[in-house]
Amino acid sequence: MIEKLKSMRVVSFLIFISLIVTLLLSLSNFKILIVSGQSMYPTLNDRDFLIVSKNTKNLKVNEIAVFTPPESWHRTDSNNKSYELIKRIVAGPGDKIKITAGEVYVNDKIVRRFTSYRETNKYEIEETLKENQYFFIGDNIGNSYDSLSRVIEGKKDYLISGENIKYTFSKEKVGGLINWLN
Repeated sequence: MIEKLKSMRVVSFLIFISLIVTLLLSLSNFKILIVSGQSMYPTLNDRDFLIVSKNTKNLKVNEIAVFTPPESWHRTDSNNKSYELIKRIVAGPGDKIKITAGEVYVNDKIVRRFTSYRETNKYEIEETLKENQYFFIGDNIGNSYDSLSRVIEGKKDYLISGENIKYTFSKEKVGGLINWLN
């Protein structure tokens, strides 16, 4: 009986701590997300646990961001609500992007080759991003629906507005917290 009481106290204490942590996170500048899918593999895996920042004022190239895709991307769940995507920012305002012959260039430097993952695009682009425009690519190009996918498909709406970006994430900032659910 005493052992049962001790274990109930431990469980009650853990529930209390969990509620406090949840309350603090909800009132702070952070949010907890769980990754769904393999588009960011090997950086992020399906069911990885993330703590992301709601601060999207200082977006940086190579940072991972969570955004709501435009309606034209047709990324909705079963309730017809747009769901958030997690991708890497590869170009931002003022950057020149060029996609040609299976390669992605940013400011004339190659940042990604994708011919071994996807067909070489028949559509080529060269564009300088305007204020508040971003170009995203998933780390797992073969399993990612992102800006590059839109270009390959010949879609004109491959850029994401800064208003669509909800959270940012840098793996280096949280280290070992990522995989603790796995």
